[in-house]
Amino acid sequence: MYGKEKAFTFFLTGKEDNDAAAENYVRNHGYGETKCVQYKLEYTPPYEKFIGIADFERMTQYRPFRDPIQKSAVAIIDLSEWIGHEKEQNLEIFFKFLHDYDWSFYRYEYVFTAGKADRACIKELYILADEYLCEGEIEEDRTMTSEKEMSKYLKLQFPVDRALAEKLSHIFISGKIKGYPQLNTVMEDFIGRMQCREGKVLSKRQAGKMLARLKGSKMETLFEKSVMEWREEYKEEMDKGEDV
Repeated sequence: MYGKEKAFTFFLTGKEDNDAAAENYVRNHGYGETKCVQYKLEYTPPYEKFIGIADFERMTQYRPFRDPIQKSAVAIIDLSEWIGHEKEQNLEIFFKFLHDYDWSFYRYEYVFTAGKADRACIKELYILADEYLCEGEIEEDRTMTSEKEMSKYLKLQFPVDRALAEKLSHIFISGKIKGYPQLNTVMEDFIGRMQCREGKVLSKRQAGKMLARLKGSKMETLFEKSVMEWREEYKEEMDKGEDV
């Protein structure tokens, strides 16, 4: 982020659900209490009525007594439906509008997301944004696509040791986790079933002994085969349990 009006960032995660990750990115780059809106620009075929601009204006308008009064603000805009339609007039009209959008109470910077798209897929979108907006950059969060990065995240956010974080990230990286909200929900359910005491860190060995507790869990539902293989690994110890 540049701290400059009409600057833009393409934020890529390789996953469909980018809303939480994009807002975390904004909040972690010095925009704590800044107004931050999320908007999905839905694809509109040529010659059909395009309402994207009007909808965006309604979303970004100032709401007295509810919104922060500092002038800087960030709009997170999902462009995923426009992959493959980059040359269509409606999209160009929208970017022209962003260029001219000077009558808002706020001075907006823009963060664009594009679903699972990678750098190659957003090339044309980036070129279009660069034509109408200020300085641009591409930022990537590989937590959902890299075992190493996901392991770091799990260890930082949950009471698990390095070995368990690595085991869990190996399971999760298969592609069924759509984004941070789903990952956090699965992990909260996992930690709750393991009944890990506050202040204690759960080890891979301890978790392995209590895998029977994952019966009917969110993890088992999503990763049944991986959980079954994990149980087989700890078959003899599973029912012994351990004080955690």
